[in-house]
Formats: sequence, C-alpha cells, structure tokens
Amino acid sequence: MASNNQKLLCCFCLFFATLSSPLLVAKETSTAPIQTSSGLLKSPKQYPNGIGYLGIPYAEAPIKERRWKQPVAVNSPEQIKVSNQYASACYQDSYNIDWYKGVAKEFNHNLTMDMPEVSEDCLYLNVWLPSKNSPESPKSSNSKKRPVMVWIHGGSNKSGWSFEPNYIGNNLAAQGDVIVVSIAYRLGVFGFFSHPELLSQKDKANFAILDQIEALKWIKTNITAFGGDKDNITIMGESAGAANVAYLMATKKAKGLFHKAISQSGGFQWLADDSLENAVNLGEKVSKQLNVNLAELRLKPSDEIWQSIKEVAPKHEYDAVIDNNLYSVSTNLAFKENADVDLLIGSNQHEFYMYQADNITTATLAITPENKNSEQQLLAKFDSYKNKKAGQDWLDTFLYMSCPSMIMAEIVNQKPNRKSYVYRFDRIRVGGEKLKAYHGAEIPYMFDKHDTWLPVNKEDQALTAYMIKAWSNFAKHGNPNGAKLSLQPAWPSYNVATNEIIKLNGKVASSTGIDMNLCKSIWPSDFK
Repeated sequence: MASNNQKLLCCFCLFFATLSSPLLVAKETSTAPIQTSSGLLKSPKQYPNGIGYLGIPYAEAPIKERRWKQPVAVNSPEQIKVSNQYASACYQDSYNIDWYKGVAKEFNHNLTMDMPEVSEDCLYLNVWLPSKNSPESPKSSNSKKRPVMVWIHGGSNKSGWSFEPNYIGNNLAAQGDVIVVSIAYRLGVFGFFSHPELLSQKDKANFAILDQIEALKWIKTNITAFGGDKDNITIMGESAGAANVAYLMATKKAKGLFHKAISQSGGFQWLADDSLENAVNLGEKVSKQLNVNLAELRLKPSDEIWQSIKEVAPKHEYDAVIDNNLYSVSTNLAFKENADVDLLIGSNQHEFYMYQADNITTATLAITPENKNSEQQLLAKFDSYKNKKAGQDWLDTFLYMSCPSMIMAEIVNQKPNRKSYVYRFDRIRVGGEKLKAYHGAEIPYMFDKHDTWLPVNKEDQALTAYMIKAWSNFAKHGNPNGAKLSLQPAWPSYNVATNEIIKLNGKVASSTGIDMNLCKSIWPSDFK
C-alpha cells in the first residue's frame, strides 16, 4: 500500500526544487479597482509585464467553531481591500522549508529561506493578469475573455503555499496570454481529518478538497471582472496538487467548475485513499491524547493539534477520504465514473532518484501487483540496472506515477469527445546531475520562474518557451498544439495503441511511452 512507503511520503513533501529567487519588486499603481464578492479590490501589485491581485479571501476563516466544517463563502462586496500583499500561508511546520534546503544543497547552494507567516485563517487566492488585460487598459484590448489557469500547490497535503517563488503567475499570464490564479487550502490535520462527533455532519472529512471546490466557485463567480472566461477554467497541480486535481475530477460536487485538467507528477493517488473509519479513528486518538471532546478540540491552539497528530500518527499520509459525501466509492472508481474533461498529464524521468540510498543492493516493491508475473518482470528490470539506485528510482517512478498516470490518460480517452496528452520531463540542468530530472523540476519552466542559483542556458530558455506555449494552448483549446496546430514539435494525443508521448528536454521530441503491456499486467482490472 502506498501509504506505508516512507520514500513516497518524503517525495511528496514537495515537488520542485527551485525556490529562493526573490519575487519581482512591485509598486502600487492607480489601476482601476475590481468589484468582487469579496470586496472592491484596489492597488494591486504591478509587475513589468502584468499585475497581481493578491491575498483575496474566498472563504471565511475556518477557525474556532468553523474548524473542521465546510468552508463558508465570503460575501462582503462593500469592503475595500488593498490587494498587493499575500495573506498568511495555511498552518504548517518547517517540513517544506527543510526540503527546499536539502535540494538546494545538491546544487551547491546554501539556501536561506524563511517561513512565511502561517495561520488557519488562510483561505485566500491570488490572481495575475497580463498587463494588456489590466482594467485600466482601453476597452478594445480588454474585450477578449482569457482562459483561466488555476494552480493547486503540492506538499504532501501538509505543507506548501500558493505564493512560493516558482508559483508567481505573472510570467505565465503574460507569455501565455491567460489569467493565472493560485489558491490555498487547509493542510494536514486541519484539511484531512475526521472524528466520531463529525459523523452527524454532512461534511465529515475532506475539508481541503471542499476548500478547493469553494475557491473554484469563487473563481467561477468573479473571474469575469478580471477579464477571465468563466466557461474556460483549467485546474492544474503538481505532486499532492496533482492528486487533488484527480480528486476534483472524481467528485460530482466539482462538476462544471472547471473544463480541463493538468496533472504534473501525480498518479500516486490511484494507489491509496482513506476510509472514513480510519480517519475517524485518527481523530479519536488526537482527542484522547489531548483529553478533549470535539467542541474543546476546536478551541485548542493550532500548534497543539499539529504536534498531537505528529505524535499519534507521525507517518500519516493525507489522502482523500471515502466520506459518503464527496466520494461514496473509492476515488479510483469515482474517477472512472466522473472524470470528463480533457487531460494533460505526465511525470519526470527521475521522480525518486534523490530519495534513494546510495548503497542499494536489492529492490523494494512496496506495491504488490495483481499479477505475479508482473512482479518478476519488475524485479528483472531492476536487476538490469548496474546502478541499483537508478534501478529503484525506475521502479518507484513506474509504479507510483508513470503507470497510474497512463491509466488516467486512457480512462479520459475512453470518454466521448475527450482527449489526453502525455509528457515525460527528462531535462537535467547543468550542475543537476545529483538530482537528475527530479520531482518538481518542471515547475520553473512552465511558470518561467527559474531561481537565480539554478543554471539556465539557451536550451532551458527554449524549453521554457515551449512549455508555456503548450500549457497555455491546452488551457485555451484543450490541445497543447493550439487551434492552428502551430506547436513545434507537435504533441501527439495519447492512446494505448500508439503509446505516443512528448519528451520534454533540451530537444523536445515525440517518443514512445512506458511499457504499457507491463503496466496493464500490474493492474489489469483498471484497464477493463
């Protein structure tokens, strides 16, 4: 079971390894305010190529009596809000920062990175517009509604925030001619929790996913005021963010709130979700340890609850819960039934390499294939690697990401008038040989937010331009090639028969995907 794999837990701590570059310094401008259900937004941040409306509340603070309840939409149009500062990140510890520092060290950089302010009052989002789409621009340049790309950050669903340096959306918005939104959601014990006394509520668990749905509702209601197309919204995420993209595709509660989906280094959620019984038992353990009932638990300080969950369940992984509200069956079955939007999906070539011990000699298979012959094939593939660290990386990447992602792609393909597009990110930066094409390495490219301590050459610049064009084309048209099929090299649509994907490297090229016969033999029931 994936939830028992410590390496996977470590990996999904965070996705990309590039985060110390300073944000662009922005100044207040006289940009015309925007009216939203959260208030009149004024004085956004000004970037050389666009503007950002930051720290916009989409739901009331989920604190005290609202802790572990469905989010409540903000409705305060009469408020006036200066929108040039980020809000607090959702409550978390230093897990995220520690991960970043470890990655930067592999690039021979001593990273100095401070924790953002954290709070349970964190249900905010950020909106970036191209400068030509500023409300102060002439109406003629503001008449075309732009597609909306909504970023859901990763971090094991227990860390991360919506405004990390590589998530700042002004470059993607300007170069892709889109509107970029990043959202926050409750993390860890505050986002994925249940309790015996919650069983009488309709919303018994999955509060983080309910937050994401509420954010999408806000976007659907308000994005037109920013020049966005409420009928052309793409959700996208990496690592745990990609898992949440899949969870949103799987629930009917989010139907109609988005129209396309991008999954980066996800798929692992295919291997694990949580039962309501397990989630309730975990909540009961926290209550017993702190010797309080639910009402009293709701009034406990954030740090006490966070520390309690680390003590009673230090290796707990925060997956979606089959709660009989968002999901009445496993999230896999729910995905098969409800996923009905075009999908761009992929993973990186060496997702787990950085997490492997250097002295590996034997393979570890934490997942038991349905077919015994498949297990023998996997072990034989591992044995073929002279470098066993690389062999274990291949095993984990194949089982946790590549193969499940292909299952998802094929499910979408089987839906009427739907297509999927698959990539593999192979780019190894100059100086990045210790990490290779690591988990999260693609993010600075698709946002064009490369940290100053990461080497960037002409090949990296070309790959950045290609990915922004492909990602924004997909958001606009459901096809990374664009309406006029102008992307070069062209990106083939995916199906199991041809097994064509695009490989993203210094030289982008179409290629053959993973061994689908092996993938099918591991989980044959998923291809029925």
